[in-house]
Amino acid sequence: QLGYDYMLPMFFYSNLAVSGATIAASLKMKAGNKKSAAVSTGLLGILGVTEPALYGTAVPMKTPLWACMGGGAVAGCVAMLLGVHTYAFSMPGITSIATYFDNSGNIFKLLIVMAVAWAVSFAISFVMTKKQPEDDA
Repeated sequence: QLGYDYMLPMFFYSNLAVSGATIAASLKMKAGNKKSAAVSTGLLGILGVTEPALYGTAVPMKTPLWACMGGGAVAGCVAMLLGVHTYAFSMPGITSIATYFDNSGNIFKLLIVMAVAWAVSFAISFVMTKKQPEDDA
């Protein structure tokens, strides 16, 4: 039976995937309001607040959204294989890392999956996103 101890980490990986995809998409944008919004909301996604990144960058551009889904799916598979779980109910973001500590090395598994979620979504988004020709402020 899967409870919050296995589901909350999945939300955490999803947030990291949104962050990675949004920041990668920002690298393909010209300097301007959209680029600065993508960078700031991408960094905010690490804390667990992903709505600005999703609705401001990922959904309108579409390819970062696909990258979020791909990175989250890969991270979820790796997490289930490694057996990452949390020991307390908390908001899924970087501030919840303390809820993953135990004596079995669960925190190291978490760090591996965090890196996988962010890196895979970043790579997919960076490869698939086309360079933006102009930025309409």
